Amino acid sequence: MKLCPQSQCRKENPSIANYCMFCGAAMSEDNPDETTKLQRDLNEAGETIALLKQLLATMQGQDAINETDKKQAEITSPAHKTGKQKAETSSESSKLKSENEQLRHNINEQQAEIDRQKVELSKSNEKYNDLSVKYDSLREAFPIKITRIELCNYNDSGIIDNFGSVLHSAGMRYLAPKIHFTNHLKENKTFHFTINYYDSQGQLNYNAATNKRCTSKKDISTTDSSTTLSGWGNASGGYWKADTYTVEIWLEGVCLGSEKFTIN
Repeated sequence: MKLCPQSQCRKENPSIANYCMFCGAAMSEDNPDETTKLQRDLNEAGETIALLKQLLATMQGQDAINETDKKQAEITSPAHKTGKQKAETSSESSKLKSENEQLRHNINEQQAEIDRQKVELSKSNEKYNDLSVKYDSLREAFPIKITRIELCNYNDSGIIDNFGSVLHSAGMRYLAPKIHFTNHLKENKTFHFTINYYDSQGQLNYNAATNKRCTSKKDISTTDSSTTLSGWGNASGGYWKADTYTVEIWLEGVCLGSEKFTIN
């Protein structure tokens, strides 16, 4: 829910509302990235649906009318009353009748509001379903969203320069990227990544003898938020020269992320 920005109004509106349903004032709106926006819109649509259902469930005005009718009947039922009692009864009956009519008027207004809320509920359900389809499509196209890439230098004995350390060409053996990501997976999945390294001249590093680039097969679960991919280089050194490079992480023809790094 969010409050109307107008100081004279300040009433609660559904979170997805662009305009206040009471005074018509424009409501502010954020501009997050596409995945976060869809997730936020799904949550806000669900909140709106729950609120509208609650409004429909709390309509109890008819009970007040039934109680008033019962009281009016009790007052007018005695067969023998004095003139004063009859006048008092008539006055009380007129008062109750007026209250009853006011209650009916209020109920009619509330029913009109309920009918309007039913229309809004129907629209919210349609928007929720549309957002669900879009969100599922986005998760299918981009199962993970890379937020950060780190690199380390290692050999067969272990890590030489840990992730985030300064890299020096003299000690370079194998260069391995660690990717941090937002996970949109609905189930555990195996991925085949391609890792491209470009030098400062834009030349792609690859194995000239086999004409192959660095690839990495990884099993990622729905709870993972990072993983280290396969390394690229050699055991004896000399492969990685001092330069500024760019690493790109590709998956099924889509570049999920890139990062510049320097080897001194």
